Formats: sequence, structure tokens, C-alpha cells
Amino acid sequence: MKKVLYTYLLSSTLSINYGLNNSSYLESNSSDMINNISNNISNIIGNYTIELILIILPIIAIAIGMAMYFIIQKRKKIKPKMEIKTKDEIKKKENIPKKIKSEEGKTMDSETLNRDDITLEKEWAYGRSHKGNRKHNEDYILLEKIKDIYLLAVADGIGGHNAGEIASEMALDTLEKFITERYREDLSTEEIKEILREAYNLAHSKIKENAVGDRTGMGTTLTTAIIKGDKCIVANCGDSRAYLIRDGNVIDRTKDHSFVQALIDSGQISEEKAMTHPMKNIITSALGLDELQIEVYQWNLKKEDVLLLSSDGLHDYVNKEDILNVLRSNEDPKDIVNELLNIALEKTKDNVSIVVYKKH
Repeated sequence: MKKVLYTYLLSSTLSINYGLNNSSYLESNSSDMINNISNNISNIIGNYTIELILIILPIIAIAIGMAMYFIIQKRKKIKPKMEIKTKDEIKKKENIPKKIKSEEGKTMDSETLNRDDITLEKEWAYGRSHKGNRKHNEDYILLEKIKDIYLLAVADGIGGHNAGEIASEMALDTLEKFITERYREDLSTEEIKEILREAYNLAHSKIKENAVGDRTGMGTTLTTAIIKGDKCIVANCGDSRAYLIRDGNVIDRTKDHSFVQALIDSGQISEEKAMTHPMKNIITSALGLDELQIEVYQWNLKKEDVLLLSSDGLHDYVNKEDILNVLRSNEDPKDIVNELLNIALEKTKDNVSIVVYKKH
């Protein structure tokens, strides 16, 4: 069947081409030629109906398939392109806008705050938080005068950039707001301890509520000091620290919630060995994590006493004697902080936060 059709079509084509090249032939014989072609096609169709259908159907199917393909391709071309964003851009879009109180008491978007090097200053107190030898600063600090108290704090975020930094800032924002609202000058020492615990629990809950998506697992250490006259109430969770230093010596300090601290307590390693221990960064408690421990201390202050708060970017890399030498050779909190920071930046692999208050 195929051979008959191909032979016929070829002969017809040759006849038509010949006719096109010989116009006189076409004029005189066009009617007979058309009739002849029509009769032959009718005979072929009549004799080979089934075979013809079998040939035409696949051709039709192929034509339909090609038509659908081109329609789909055309729709793809006019379909709006999806906007491709980097991981950081996606996180930035998802972030809840945060407001931070400036020195002038105004608020500003957190995007405008340079977290690489934060500096806070009040009378008798000074603090800095520096990114150290990391790309981003997940630490945060607080230094405020509220009525008749000083409120100092250091937080070291956990969970990576855009998670740890959110947790540390959230903790200190919550702490400041809660203490500002709840503190009264007639509160007893025990009542101050209680509102500190409540502030920690509230910050812990807020961090856990916001630990979703890319922020899953975020948390923060938090060391806080409230200074009221000659009393200092300290609350601690994690491995940031508070030191009470008198006459160039450590009188007291908070105890870390960490794996190496447990080794120190059991007598397996010394504090010096802990600084180089491969598991020194493992903490056993933090705000936002499942395990929450809040240790509260009460220290009595004397004139010229120094209160030092720091993240592990300082005390895990600069040994205690070097820290004390800086305090012995400097009187002003600002000078103490800046010199300690300079020493830490030469050694640390972490963010560094330091807050110093000097009893006057």
C-alpha cells in the first residue's frame, strides 16, 4: 500500500513540476490532468481504505502530540518566573522587625544597629560587645540605670547567625522591659531575686515560641546583675560569667552550666585544663533549650569593688591572671573593658562581650 501511494505521489509530483515548467501544456491539459489525479486517488482510497486509515492515524496522533508540546512550551515561556532568593534573604524576609532602644531613648530598626561592635556607657559602668574573629556577633549586652538600680547583662546566642543573635537580643529586650515594669524601689532583696527568675522564665518561653523554621534550636546564655546600693543580685544560665573582684583578686564568681564545669566539680580537670578542653563549648543549660537552670547569687559590695560580666569569648581564651592584671593596672571601667577586649581579640575564636561596673 505504502509503495503504491509513494509511487503515485512521486509521478503526480513530477507531472505537476513538468506542467509548471511548460505553461502551454498546463493550459491545454490541466482539466484532464486534474480529473485523472482525482480518479486515481478515488480508486486507491476505495481499494485500500483500511491501510490508508492505518497510515493516517499515526500521522494524526503525531500531529496532535506536537501541537500539545508547542502549546505547553508557549505557556512555560509566559509563566511568571519564580523569584530566587538566597538563604539570608529568605531569613531576612521572615524576621519579625525588632526595635532597639538607642542612647537617646529613641527606637530604631535592628537593621541599622552595627552589631559588629556595640558600645554602652553609663556613669561607673562601661560595656562592649564585639564580633571577635567571627563573621557575625551573636552576643548582646545590656547596661541600664533604672530608678535606683543598675541593670547589667551579657547574653551569648546559640544557633548560628540570624538565630543566635535573635535569641540573645530577645532575652535582653525581655529582661529590660520586665525589670523596668516590675521593679520598685521598696522591693526587698528576695523580691528582686524573684522578679529576676520570672524575667528569665519569660524570656525562655518567648525564645522557645519563636524557635521555628531556620530558628529551630536557638537559645542563649544569660548572666544578669542588679546592683542596688551595696547589694548585688546575680542570675546566671549557661556559661557566660559574672566575677566579683576586690583588691585585684576574685572574691566570687558564677558557676558555668557546662560539661567542663562538671569535670572541674568532680576533680577530673583543673580550671586551666578546662580552657583548652575539646568539649569546652558544650553547655548544659540555656534559655530556649529544654534544660533550664537559673542560679541566683547575692554578693555584698564594698567601695572600689569591680563587677565583671563576660561571654566565653573572653574567659575561655584569656586566663584569670591576665584578666586580673588588667584590673589591677586600670581604674576606669572603660579602660578595663577596652584593654581586656584588645587582649581577647588576639586570642579568641569567638564573639567577645565585656561589661564592667565599679562600686563608687
